[in-house]
Amino acid sequence: MDFRLVSTPDQLAHAGAQLLDLGSGPLAVDTERAGTYRYNDRAFLIQVRRAGAGTFLIDPVDHPREVRALGARLAPIPWLLHAGHTDLPSLVEAGWAPTSFRDTQLAAALLGHRQLGLAGLVQWYTGTVLTKNRGQEDWSRRPLPEQWLRYAALDVEYLLPLHDILADQLQRANRWEWYLQECNHALHTHGHGLPEPQWQRMKGLSSLRSARSRAIARALFETRTRLARQADLPPEAVLHSKDIAYIAARPAESRERLREVLSRLSAQVGPPRLRQRNGRQRALLRRHGEELRQALATALTLPDDELPSFTGATPTAGTPAPDQQHGYPDVRTWDRDYPEAARCYTALTESLGHCAEHLDLDPALLLSAKDRRGIAWRWGQQRTTLTDPDAAWPAQSADPIGDVEELLGVLAQQRGVRPWQINLLLDATIPSVLA
Repeated sequence: MDFRLVSTPDQLAHAGAQLLDLGSGPLAVDTERAGTYRYNDRAFLIQVRRAGAGTFLIDPVDHPREVRALGARLAPIPWLLHAGHTDLPSLVEAGWAPTSFRDTQLAAALLGHRQLGLAGLVQWYTGTVLTKNRGQEDWSRRPLPEQWLRYAALDVEYLLPLHDILADQLQRANRWEWYLQECNHALHTHGHGLPEPQWQRMKGLSSLRSARSRAIARALFETRTRLARQADLPPEAVLHSKDIAYIAARPAESRERLREVLSRLSAQVGPPRLRQRNGRQRALLRRHGEELRQALATALTLPDDELPSFTGATPTAGTPAPDQQHGYPDVRTWDRDYPEAARCYTALTESLGHCAEHLDLDPALLLSAKDRRGIAWRWGQQRTTLTDPDAAWPAQSADPIGDVEELLGVLAQQRGVRPWQINLLLDATIPSVLA
């Protein structure tokens, strides 16, 4: 397997000329990242391949301006990725933003595959066995070993012929238009730079039952983020979100809980591949543990009018907390408290399940659980039942089926559901919703 490692300005310019002047067809692209070892999931290697030009492994570390310039030159070419939603943010962060792209993982999913890894698909369609055992390595280390580079080159070696096979099968199955819509949606959704951590999305936040607890979580989360950025460590390697939730859950005990957590982390060693990273973590906490203690002290004395907003009464023991992130209560309360939303959610889940079985597709591909909940909640809020005299449309509607189709279609469209999904959704669901 032939490839060229590209790391200097002259090499980057030459690679661009080769890819543009000698290459033809789409550009196969992949990245290697080091999110387990570094603050964020930025790319530490960008692999590209184009028919007629060959494979180039781009090192983006030392000359980011020239790497951005190369990305801009290649942007007009259609790009081909596998699981592009994982690569696009890091590519955009490096200045590589495609104008259009295709994705072999999306193609395989629309053909009914359940195992969507690149190695499995290549073996299924070509019989070639790829060795995929370097994905969790620290790709930020330099120099990169030769065997790692060969592994990285394999990720783009088979993308082009694999996509040709998948594209032909999608055409034969009359699912090509579905595929184009999914690729456009993925580019629109994930074609942005790497997001900064947000405390409102912290895992375990929904378990915190008071505004004071959330203030503690916010203070520790934001301090952790700042320390992690400065040290170029993953935030979770500095202080686990589950530890933040544990500390914040009982404000009266939070100082003692923080001491307990810091003591435990100071003795943590971990598996061999993470020992260097964890050593940096221990050194960081020794130097900056006082900043975490100060953040906690500030949150404990914050005036009530400066606490983060917390809608709804504090739930009683055993009752699910409201889902603050998505704007609706926990779905487990719907049967009791929001029966119209619960009925719609059940109808969506069951009818789309039958449709997916008929099409031999993963039900989540037709409509994600998150979108099912969001549509059902809005449906319940609209109170659109055709038998309810106080409904949004009167029970004597001249076209009740058309009214329901219109509302469901609008609610789905507002959530970014694609046209091909909406068509299947309406065909499968309307009878159940009206039952």
